[in-house]
Amino acid sequence: MCDRTRWSSLMSDVSSNIHAARPWSSSIRGLHIEGLAWGNPQAHPVLALHGWQDNAASFIPLMSHVMRWTEDLYVVAPDLLGHGRSAWRPHQSAYHFVDWLRDIHDLLQKLSWPQYSMIGHSMGAGIASLWAGLYPKRCVDLVLIEGLGPLSTPAHEVPEQLAKALQTSILPFRERSSLDELVRQRCKLTPMKPENAHCLMTRSTQVSKEGKVQLLQDPMLRMPSLLRFTEDQVLSFMGRITCRTLLIKASDGWPFDPSLMQQRLECLALVHLEEIEGQHHVHMDDPAQVARLCYEFWNRA
Repeated sequence: MCDRTRWSSLMSDVSSNIHAARPWSSSIRGLHIEGLAWGNPQAHPVLALHGWQDNAASFIPLMSHVMRWTEDLYVVAPDLLGHGRSAWRPHQSAYHFVDWLRDIHDLLQKLSWPQYSMIGHSMGAGIASLWAGLYPKRCVDLVLIEGLGPLSTPAHEVPEQLAKALQTSILPFRERSSLDELVRQRCKLTPMKPENAHCLMTRSTQVSKEGKVQLLQDPMLRMPSLLRFTEDQVLSFMGRITCRTLLIKASDGWPFDPSLMQQRLECLALVHLEEIEGQHHVHMDDPAQVARLCYEFWNRA
C-alpha cells in the first residue's frame, strides 16, 4: 500500500506540477501508429488502451497525476488504428473486435516487453481483458475503467446482427466550421467536461486549406459489428485471467447489464471492484480520484 500521508502531500502539488506527455510512434504491418508516452522506458511497462472513437489523449489527465508521483512506470498509449493520428485499416476494412487483439499482439512484439501491466477504458478495457485471458502469463495486472470484456451477442441473434451491419452505409465525416462545434457535438454524444472533449477532439482533427475542421478518425469505426463474441466465449476469456485486476465503474457510466457483469466478475481470480461517482469518462473528468485508485493498486504487493 502507498503511504497516505505522502499521497496527500503529492495531491497538494499536482495543480502546479503537471507531467507532460511526449510523442511516441511505431508501426504494425506497415501501418503507422502514433501515440503518447510517459515515464522512463527502462521502468515497468504499462500499455494504455483508449475507448471507441477516443485516442491517446484520453489518458493525459490521469497520467498527469499518476506520473507526477512515480518513477517506476513507463506508460505507452497508442492511438488505435483508425483513431487519433494513427493510420486507418486499408481498403475501407471493418473494425472487428477480434482484430484489435491482432493489433495488440503485433504492437507488443515490436515493443519486446516480456511482461507488462495494462490499463484500458471502455473498448480499451474490453480489449485488455480479452488479451489478459489470451496470454495470462504475460499480463501481470489489469486496470479496467468502465469495461470488462466486449459487447456480446446471443448465438440466436448473430444472423440479425450480421444483416444489420451489411445493410449499413457509412458516410464520410462532414467538415465543421470550428473545433468548438465538434466539441459541443461530442459532449452531446458522450457527456463529459468540455475541456476533456476539446482535448480528445484536438488530437483527432486537422484544419483544411479552406479553414474547415476535419476529423482524422476512420468513418468505418461507426459500422456496426459484423460478428461479435457470444457471452459464453467472453466468459471463457474471463476465466483465463489470473492476474490482479482493478475494475473501476462510474455511478452514471455505461449502462452495463448487471447480471452479465456479475457473471464476468465471478470468473476473475483476483478482482477488486471500485464504484465511484462520475460518468463514462470518469478518468478524464475526475482524474485525481482514479489516479489514487491506480496508484494504490500498482503499489500494492
